[in-house]
Amino acid sequence: MTIKTVMIRGMEHSFWMRAKIAALRKRQTMAEWMTEAIRAKLRKEEVK
Repeated sequence: MTIKTVMIRGMEHSFWMRAKIAALRKRQTMAEWMTEAIRAKLRKEEVK
């Protein structure tokens, strides 16, 4: 693994953790959290 892939993986992990923490604060259900996380991920990929 190159340093770049490790960095990207770390960024993705922190992104998922932030999404999860934000959802927990709002006390959303798991389904709502998944939908939000997927939507945010798709938005993030569109920016690239």
